Amino acid sequence: MSYAFVFLAAYLLGNVNPSIIFSRLIHKKDIREMGSKNAGFTNTLRCLGPRLGSVVLTLDVLKGVAAVLLAGRFLSSSGFIPQLAGLAVVIGHIYPAFFGFRGGKGVATSAGVILALQWPVFLMALAMFGVVLLSTRYMSLASMTGALFLPFASVIYARARGLEVLTWNLLFYAIITVTVIIMHRPNIKRLISRTENKLWGKKK
Repeated sequence: MSYAFVFLAAYLLGNVNPSIIFSRLIHKKDIREMGSKNAGFTNTLRCLGPRLGSVVLTLDVLKGVAAVLLAGRFLSSSGFIPQLAGLAVVIGHIYPAFFGFRGGKGVATSAGVILALQWPVFLMALAMFGVVLLSTRYMSLASMTGALFLPFASVIYARARGLEVLTWNLLFYAIITVTVIIMHRPNIKRLISRTENKLWGKKK
């Protein structure tokens, strides 16, 4: 199977945005016109409730996992191939052709990719995410902190196992880090101005 076909399949998989689909099917609304206008887990949780939010989170993570497994099944599980498929599914989530190139921020889908690539790195980043979220209650800050920790987690994992630190892993995690931060620019402005809403508790 050709590389182009697998990467296109990963991109199209990313296009399948459950937040948009379920908000339209169940609530007859577009999640991108509600709340923060982001088509992802946090906005779905706030606007449409925890049950649908949990479904959206699960499916977005599974998209990332599926893209890596798809590349490994039909191309190769070594080298930079799985990472490229992972980037394709994340790009598909952020810029979905099916939905006018207006998608989510790619955090949950990126998490799924990392889970499939290196689950110990995923767990370390998730722990960092959890610490920040529980201490600040800012989902955006927790997401960015977890993303920033990814390259360091990759090095820590490799050194702990006595493995070589792979350049393509570091490059992939750096790209994910930059992407997550860029997608959170509005949140960064609100964090600086202290107008960012917390995930729970009193809102600004």
